[in-house]
This record gives sequence, structure tokens and C-alpha cells, in this order.
Amino acid sequence: MRSIAKYLLKTVFALVLLAIPMSIVWDSTFPGKIYYCTDDIGLDYLIPGNWVHGEIEYVDDVSAAMSRSMSEPDVLLRGWSVGRLWLIWSAMFGSSLVVALFIARLRRGAAALSEEKQSANKPCVATGENDSN
Repeated sequence: MRSIAKYLLKTVFALVLLAIPMSIVWDSTFPGKIYYCTDDIGLDYLIPGNWVHGEIEYVDDVSAAMSRSMSEPDVLLRGWSVGRLWLIWSAMFGSSLVVALFIARLRRGAAALSEEKQSANKPCVATGENDSN
């Protein structure tokens, strides 16, 4: 039970660490290029689904709409949809989850391998029986 808790804790820790580069990738790729929210608060990867909301206007150039006021609709690049943004976010989160699980398992596997090497190097303990039959 303790090893499962340690494995889950390591997985969550790795997932939190992986959220940093994923957030950087998301923020450098999507806001201002694929969508623009007039009342954006940032951290779009960490707060999924808050990318565009309310009335959405589809445009050919998102950067031209970045000077809009909050009373104007959010914009989305023509050919994109909120569902497609969710699909890409899910793929990014899923891949970071797989990597986090792998990292947690890898560290667990390294510790188990180390324990096996230590036990293999220990001398055999005599059982007290006479082997000179």
C-alpha cells in the first residue's frame, strides 16, 4: 500500500513539473495565433476551456483582433473550433500524464533494481544443516 502511495505521489509531482513546459508551449503556440480572448487572464493551459467564450467571431488573422475591447466578441482562427482546442489540450495533457507515469515507474524500477543487486551481493546464510553427506 505504501509503495502505491509513493508511486502516485511521484506521478503527481512529475505531472506538476511537466505542466510548466506544457504551459509554455501552449502559451507560445495558441493565444494570439489561434484564438484571442478579450478578457484573458493567462495560464490558458492550466485553466482549460477558458480560451474563448460567449460570442465568438471567426477571423483570418487573430493578431489583427488583439486590440479589441472586452465588449467585443472573442476571436478564433477560421477553421478552428473550441472542440479542436480541447482535442489538442487533451493530447498535450495525456502525453504529459504518460511521461509522468513513466518517470514514476522508472524511478521505482531503479530502486527495485538497486535492492536486487544488494540482495544478490549478500553472502548466503547457513541454515545450520550439515551439507557433508
